[in-house]
Amino acid sequence: GISDLPLILVPMIKLVSHLNILIWFQCTTPNGLVNFFCFPVDFNCDFPSIPTNNKIKDGKMKTTIIYIRVSTSQQAENGQSLENQLNRLREYCKYHGFQNIIEISDEGISGKSTNRPGFQKMIELAKKHQIDNVIVYSLSRFARNTIDTIKTMNLFNKYDVSFHSITESLDTSTAIGKFFISTLASLSQLERNQLKKEIIRTTMKKIEDDFLDYKKIIRCHKSYFVNLNKVHTTSGNARALYLHINELDFQIPVSRNFSKEIVLGTN
Repeated sequence: GISDLPLILVPMIKLVSHLNILIWFQCTTPNGLVNFFCFPVDFNCDFPSIPTNNKIKDGKMKTTIIYIRVSTSQQAENGQSLENQLNRLREYCKYHGFQNIIEISDEGISGKSTNRPGFQKMIELAKKHQIDNVIVYSLSRFARNTIDTIKTMNLFNKYDVSFHSITESLDTSTAIGKFFISTLASLSQLERNQLKKEIIRTTMKKIEDDFLDYKKIIRCHKSYFVNLNKVHTTSGNARALYLHINELDFQIPVSRNFSKEIVLGTN
């Protein structure tokens, strides 16, 4: 058993996808490395497991929403039907002692947008402080967009709503759950940065193609185009070349890939 291993437990995370995180331990033993994988469970150590939530809050019975969604008939055939999701979520609620349950569904609606009747009803209930927990079958049933997921999680946090996803064993009322959301936010920022770079790259390439017939308007840098007729002088060398234009109060850098073309064009 785990208690018999004379080792150092090194907690690690593996990003399975942009929405899924799998927690595992890597153990170092006299015989080498031993990996064993798990979702957050209790191994009789300080690793937090999903707790049974208190049934009472401010003197009132806690309210829990079961949210289910299916967008296509193929998903229903692959075991993600509304009925299957609902049965699993009801079992989860029973096991964890959740009562006062409201069941909300979106049938035949894509998860790419949050503009879904059931989803919006859930959000409105959260804003009115009328719910305490939201439970879903998986994150993919909740939302397909990372940014939408982050925004909704932040809203739930603002209105003191715990979020549970049984497939990922996620509970945002725990330390692991909070860590997951923090990681998801970082991934979302990375996704936005990558998208921004791709938009800039695509736009610059389009501009470059549009100016092919204008020999004096050329690209000199990943972020700059220049009209060579406006270049007053140059400074530096082929490794660090700069262009000077009278109308500008700054120097325009030239990438090494374009320096030869720029020098020839300004002569």
